[in-house]
Amino acid sequence: MNSIINKVLNSMENNDNKLKTLFETEFIKNKNSFCNFLYVHTPFCPKRCSYCLYTGITEYTKKNLSDFIEHNLKYQIEVFQNIFNNVNFDMIYFGGGTPNVYSTEQLEYIYHNIPNFKNIKYKTSEVHPAILTNEQIELYKKYEFNLSLGVQTLDKTVLKKVNRINISKYHLKEITQNLGDMFYNIDIIAYLDKGTTDDNIITKRDLEFISEEIQSPSITLHYNGNVGYTKEKSFAFINMVKEFCEKYNYICVNALLNEIDVKLMQTKELKHILFEPKLIKKDRVKDYVPNYMHNSFVLNGSFTFGYNILSIGDKKGRLPLYSHTGNYRYFPGSCHLIYRNDINLIEWANFLYTLKCYQKSNVKTFLKD
Repeated sequence: MNSIINKVLNSMENNDNKLKTLFETEFIKNKNSFCNFLYVHTPFCPKRCSYCLYTGITEYTKKNLSDFIEHNLKYQIEVFQNIFNNVNFDMIYFGGGTPNVYSTEQLEYIYHNIPNFKNIKYKTSEVHPAILTNEQIELYKKYEFNLSLGVQTLDKTVLKKVNRINISKYHLKEITQNLGDMFYNIDIIAYLDKGTTDDNIITKRDLEFISEEIQSPSITLHYNGNVGYTKEKSFAFINMVKEFCEKYNYICVNALLNEIDVKLMQTKELKHILFEPKLIKKDRVKDYVPNYMHNSFVLNGSFTFGYNILSIGDKKGRLPLYSHTGNYRYFPGSCHLIYRNDINLIEWANFLYTLKCYQKSNVKTFLKD
């Protein structure tokens, strides 16, 4: 029996090596045509928020974190050494999970072990502001990061309800002042309390504080998809974004803010496009670097036109991380390589819609000639 099992396992390993070689060859072939994007996942979170679809590991020690970095993450970098040796990455994005659960020493260890890290022009990391330290801020400045602060809401009652660490308005203002001229984003989630249009009172209050007291260069307003995309809530959401932009001199760079947006939010295939409009202060649009990819591209295996995406940082037993290039989507270690020889109309619609929004906002797309 053991010999049969070993034969099956060896066969799977050989097949995966062949698929990996095919994926790497295609990735390297496309390096001068596509934006080369490295996604580094953190599977750890200080708490598990009730609204979150992902399953971050909340029980960990400093040693657990170090072991993950020194073994899992370092090993995954070695696995894709052929890509790192042949591709210069344009962008790197640290997502999660909560990337700033690591100490400054651990973060710097990660940076030193990513090949050619200093030469990657655009660096972005998600952070939880409630556990963000001044030492971490100085490290992010040293390596010229953009940050995305996961505030979600400043309403203490709602934060407690969704099991998220509280951050006060005073603390948030202090953090953003310490960031100085760094381009940063603040995440806010709509429909997080009752899941009805009454929640917009809370969201508008959050947006007003962020724009008036903090003047954040960027705000991403997420639609809490767990409560459903009804027409009433979709219209209220889009109108709230439009009114906010007009009042506070922001521009939405990834949505048109009209009736077509509401129609798209009612479709099963396209609703994910508009559940997170990104709002940029008009005088900071030139500093905005579009992170076209977000976690869903690597956790649900969606295709993304015009991008080479290499994903590392998964942990055995957690949600899989997909990488992709062109029409190939690859999940390491699973003999899982999908090739799409047709152009999916839904994905094309997503892509073309996003391009139109970028053009309207004079935003560069990083798609190469």
